[in-house]
Amino acid sequence: MISSELLTDLLAPAGEGAIEPMAQARLQALVDAVPVALMEFRLQGGRLLLLAANAAARRMPGLGAVRHPGADASEVFDLLAGTQLLDQLHGVVRVGAPLECRQVVREAGRLLLAWDLSARRVTNDCIVVTVRDA
Repeated sequence: MISSELLTDLLAPAGEGAIEPMAQARLQALVDAVPVALMEFRLQGGRLLLLAANAAARRMPGLGAVRHPGADASEVFDLLAGTQLLDQLHGVVRVGAPLECRQVVREAGRLLLAWDLSARRVTNDCIVVTVRDA
């Protein structure tokens, strides 16, 4: 589910703060129809916490804890624990430079996952991450 905060930032005129429930429902349906995993994270207390994820993210094998808003990014990307991904995502929040990378994980020569991943900063403390099979 896309966070209501991001929806408000996207749809509400500056300073008005709230959006109509029907507009929120329509945009949520649109975001859930996208076949690419979309996740929104916020930096809080030095940790990237999951705010929202679309239906494709909730269905994607290999994304742990994606069904639990508030989960740490290290729990969502648990299969990538031995990589630089978390440092790179923190860098996107701090610096604002977009991230485009391919993540490949093998175990005993067997391919576990191959993802094309991108991340963009959307506010001072929030990023949107997309993941698709490579």
